[in-house]
Amino acid sequence: MLKHLHIKHFTIIDELNLDLTDGLTVLTGETGAGKSILIDALELALGARANTMLIQKDQKRCEITATIDTTHITSAQKWLRDEELDEGEECLISRVISRDGRSRNTINGRPCTLEQVRSLGALLVHIHGQNQHTLLTQSDYQRKLLDTFAGHRELCQNVRNHFQRWRQANDELSTLMGTDEDQAQKKEWLSFQIEELSELSLAEGELANLEAQYKKLSNATQFILSCEDILNTLSGEGHNLMREVDRIIQSLKQLPTEKETTEAIQLLQQTSIHMEEAQHNVNRYLSNLTTDPQALDQIERRLARIYELARKHKVLPEELHQKQTRLEKELEALTGMDERIAQLQTEITTAQTNYQAAAEKLTLSRQAAANRLNQAVTAHIKTLGMQHGELHVTLQPLEDQMPHTYGNERIAFLIVTNPGHTPHSLAKVASGGELSRISLAIQVVAAEAFHSPTLIFDEVDVGIGGKTADIVGQQLRKLGEKAQVLCVTHLPQVAANGHQHLHIAKQVNNNKVTTSITILSAEERTQEIARMLGGVNITEKTRAHAEEMLAR
Repeated sequence: MLKHLHIKHFTIIDELNLDLTDGLTVLTGETGAGKSILIDALELALGARANTMLIQKDQKRCEITATIDTTHITSAQKWLRDEELDEGEECLISRVISRDGRSRNTINGRPCTLEQVRSLGALLVHIHGQNQHTLLTQSDYQRKLLDTFAGHRELCQNVRNHFQRWRQANDELSTLMGTDEDQAQKKEWLSFQIEELSELSLAEGELANLEAQYKKLSNATQFILSCEDILNTLSGEGHNLMREVDRIIQSLKQLPTEKETTEAIQLLQQTSIHMEEAQHNVNRYLSNLTTDPQALDQIERRLARIYELARKHKVLPEELHQKQTRLEKELEALTGMDERIAQLQTEITTAQTNYQAAAEKLTLSRQAAANRLNQAVTAHIKTLGMQHGELHVTLQPLEDQMPHTYGNERIAFLIVTNPGHTPHSLAKVASGGELSRISLAIQVVAAEAFHSPTLIFDEVDVGIGGKTADIVGQQLRKLGEKAQVLCVTHLPQVAANGHQHLHIAKQVNNNKVTTSITILSAEERTQEIARMLGGVNITEKTRAHAEEMLAR
């Protein structure tokens, strides 16, 4: 239940704190006083689109906060727990809109998204606005109204889920089938590239080994000459290093034995040993050197092919092995396309079968709900002065047999206003006054089915008067016994049925227009009903009439 509404710097409201009760609360006032501002503010707090034009002139921001008692609203309590926003029995929804277009939304003091506010608001408040008459002639709105009346949330979601699976599989299949020719060409090209790389059969590390062999073979003659020169220098027939080292060692041994001479001898002996080892290593290396033109030619051709394929595939030569692996994986993925197509065809068949089962179940439930809605609305229409009025909610099968997100039929609200006439659409048959009464009857019936703790009617009684207006007031009062009802009205018959009466007035001070809202006492309420009955000049007769209406 909506307990309190705080509004600051919103249109022509400076600041307002309003306490609300259960039952039927009526809001009245002169034309142009701003009776619908409360509804507009509440809608904004619950996630409606913001407009900086709503901020009072010379103010930087406007603020709206709604305090709602969720004690008996289990769906809202669960939602708050799931979103980790619960703070006890009361829920505070607040919205601040800045002049720069930004808005800040909070639930129980915690920042939240606009979508979260809208989701929670849908569980707390249902607003029947002045545009309901126009919406009522639209097929989409008629479908939503019927499904809401019937409680089809789960059935509709099930239909949408199966439709989404069917559409996604169809979209993917269309993509695969549409590119089938391109895929075939790509598979052929990949196969050719992989075959080239397979014929090359480049092993890991082979390139480095080939380059080392090429360098060795291509420079073999120079290497042989260098090795022979080294060996000759170490131990050749003429002057050589090893012999000179031995001579120096012998000369040192002729000197007195001292620490320095002894260490010098040891170092030169180690040098002699190292030189012998070096000689053996060079001899081994020289024995492996050969000038093999045929082997060199084979290596050159192998390297040339490797470099050629590397340039062709735009990779480094050492990356050719990884390139082949990637191409093979890509070809494998394309080769599996046929399998994926077959799999998708199976998925489409399954999804369509599941969709039809869910859609047929929804259709049966819609038909039963349509019959209930027909009876309930027709009964209300008759009480509103249309003795021969009848509502016919029809299910019209869609022309194609393909799945649709909302089911297999189009919902149409048809009306009969005169006996013996064929039902026709609301837009074509109903006059302004008739449409108002039909709309009100549908909204009252639907409101009873919405199970919202707070219902708001914004001048839904336009075009109604006399005895019919009194009946409307009685119906809204009866509805207020089941839920909190707020009704903006210009009819005294409706206003007299309220449990609580709010008066909206507009003042002009220093060229500034502001609105105030007052909770009327019994005496003030009599005066307001009399004003609504008699206009500017209130007589004792109109006061007596007002008292009679309130007493009744």
